Amino acid sequence: MMIQYNTDELYDFIAMRARELRISRGYTKTDVAKRLGKSFAFVYQLETRRCNCKIETLFMIMNIYQISWSEFFKEEIELTPEQKQFILLVKALPKDKFANLMTEVQNLTNYYNQ
Repeated sequence: MMIQYNTDELYDFIAMRARELRISRGYTKTDVAKRLGKSFAFVYQLETRRCNCKIETLFMIMNIYQISWSEFFKEEIELTPEQKQFILLVKALPKDKFANLMTEVQNLTNYYNQ
């Protein structure tokens, strides 16, 4: 059985989680932008899902908050059943497979947004 997932849900979750982490740690968008070496506008766009998060940026975000990728994908926010299923699948992935998944998701998103 092939498992299907929605890439929009993944990027929505990443945006929500990035914002949740920033607020819970007491950082401003400017603080995070400086730590990422990006602009305030970039952080705003990331958190409001106006741009997609590249794997490198996701790992930089996790580094800022000193968390692992499995901690990033914890389930403390309200999610749809499909989002929960996807997160459980992502949690089970080894780190290198997760990186491959994010690359593929980015490629698919770029393809469909052409």
